[in-house]
Amino acid sequence: MSSFLTNNDYLIISRFLSFFSTSYGSNARLKLIQTLDNSMSICTSISSRIQHQLKCQHLISRLLSTAIEKQISIYHDGGLYFSIIFCNFLIQFRDITINSNKQNLLFESCLNLIDEINISQETITFNSIHQLLAIVRAVICKPLAYNNSDLLREKLCLLSVKSFLENLTMINSSIEQLILTIKGLSIDESTLFNGLLYQISISKSYLCSKKIRSCLYFTISLAGDYTIEDLDHIETDKQMFEWIQNIAEHIIKQIIEYTCLHNGGLILCQKV
Repeated sequence: MSSFLTNNDYLIISRFLSFFSTSYGSNARLKLIQTLDNSMSICTSISSRIQHQLKCQHLISRLLSTAIEKQISIYHDGGLYFSIIFCNFLIQFRDITINSNKQNLLFESCLNLIDEINISQETITFNSIHQLLAIVRAVICKPLAYNNSDLLREKLCLLSVKSFLENLTMINSSIEQLILTIKGLSIDESTLFNGLLYQISISKSYLCSKKIRSCLYFTISLAGDYTIEDLDHIETDKQMFEWIQNIAEHIIKQIIEYTCLHNGGLILCQKV
C-alpha cells in the first residue's frame, strides 16, 4: 500500500500522528500520576489544550468542542475520544459529494487546526510562588478531576510546585538547596511525602546507544521541610521501560526504610 502514497500523503500522515500520539500510548503527554490513600488520578495535557483552544469561532472547532464536552464532563479527559471523533469526521466529509476545491480547503483547515493544537511546550510566566501555585491549581484541580478531598488536592498542588522548584534549583543553579515556605500552613500539618521526579528522552528510538538518564528522589512536607535523598545520573544501554523498572525497585527499597512516610505513598512526577 505504501507504494501508492505520495510525499504529500506521508507529510499529512505525520501531521496526524504527531497530534494523536499525544493522546495515548508511550508518547502521551502525561502530566502527573499520583497515588495516595489507595487512590489514583491521571491528568493529561491534551484535555486542557482541547478545552481551551477549541473554544473559538471556526465552525470545525466548535463542532469538535461540542462533540467531546460530555466525554470530558464524565471522564475528565478527552484526548483519545477526540482522536476518534476527528478521524470519523474526516472520513465522513471525504465521502460527501462537493466541489473538490472546497473539499481540499476543508481538509487543509483540519490539518491547520491540528497544528495549532499540537503545541509541544507552553510558556508560563510568574513572579511569585503564589502565582505559580494558582496556575497549578487551575491546571490539575478542575472540579472532580481529582476524586478526593480539598485538602488532598491542595497537598498535590503544593507538592507539584515544590518538586518543580527543587528540580530547577538542582539543575540550573549552583545553590544546593532551596528553602520554601508557604504562608498560612501550620507546622503541625507537616506530613512527609516521598516522590520521584524523572525525565524521559523525546528520542523516537528505544534501541539506541547508551544514554544518560536522570531522576530525583525526594521527601517533602507541607511545612516546607524536605530532603533530597538521591540524584542519579545513570549511563545505560537498557530500554526505557527496563530502566524505569530498575529505578522504581531501587526507590521502593529506600522507601521501606522510612517508616514515617505517609501510608507509603509514592508520587511520580514526569518532567514535561
